[in-house]
Amino acid sequence: MSDRIDVDTLTDPRDKAAYWYERFRSGNVSSQEQQAFDAWIAHDPKNLEHFQRIQALWSVTEHIPQSYEASPRAVETPHRRKAARSRRAFLGYGLAMAGAASVAAVTVGPWQWGGATTFQERYLTAQGEQRNVLLPDGSSMMLNTDTVAEVQFSQNKRVVRLQKGEALFAVQTVENAPFIVQMEAGSVQVTGTQFTIYQADQGFTVTVLEGSVQVETGPRWNTQRQALVAGKALRVTDGVLTAVPADTHKAVAWSEGKLVFRGTALRDAIQELKRYNAVSVQLTTAQLAQLKVSGVFRLDDPYAFLEALPHIIPVGVKENTQTGVFEIFPLQRFYN
Repeated sequence: MSDRIDVDTLTDPRDKAAYWYERFRSGNVSSQEQQAFDAWIAHDPKNLEHFQRIQALWSVTEHIPQSYEASPRAVETPHRRKAARSRRAFLGYGLAMAGAASVAAVTVGPWQWGGATTFQERYLTAQGEQRNVLLPDGSSMMLNTDTVAEVQFSQNKRVVRLQKGEALFAVQTVENAPFIVQMEAGSVQVTGTQFTIYQADQGFTVTVLEGSVQVETGPRWNTQRQALVAGKALRVTDGVLTAVPADTHKAVAWSEGKLVFRGTALRDAIQELKRYNAVSVQLTTAQLAQLKVSGVFRLDDPYAFLEALPHIIPVGVKENTQTGVFEIFPLQRFYN
């Protein structure tokens, strides 16, 4: 079901090195692919250096392929949304390496690194930017707009500290090395699954796409636990677990360059739009805030959203040419 990346579309030699590692690790390399790999190595001596660097990083884990003692270094593909790969391509690559989904556990509390650090890197995205990252263990991490994540691996723990923002993970199972996504309000411990985390309002929301998780929160003497399966979501705030409606399509729509609103309050829809765009929008009256908006919009085109708005709800939109602010005002015939 997953789509394999076309190696000829990769321009960064680090990306190609990671691709070739994954192919050899699969144990299903054709003679034609072997010839293509040999030609790539022969083309530039630096290509071999990139591949050898990956080989050195493979010592992080215990799963050593027969053909090569190799593991991809973390490979990042930053892009503005207009140049983004589709979510299907990203997840195809990540899930091809992630293997079967299994049970994860979400816990809340401090975390300490396990042993000496073998890999460490910091990733961030600007407003309106998404970034794909292939981690040394083969797991995939896609960062949404305005997100900061620090990655630190040791031989027996893989930790991502999500300082702010939102990320989509496809985690590969590595025996005796749990994958932890840590936030201020808690942490998500994973063995191998696919899920999203959105951190906002002093808490975070976990949406499970494949596999299952167990959520824990609160102090040790009053720990709260709840199982969460694929297609479900949970909000963690102030040591409290709250089941929330899960919309998996909406949860990952940003990875396809879309915003999905289903009966969303206009105020919240505008705030979501502002996460991705430096656009100034003002509601001229408070009564507009709770008007419900539904539709699918491009997250990088706020003007299309504003143009469509009068066709969805009874409002008008005009730009204040002096301030550059788009003002949304009520159509009086609907409110008299």
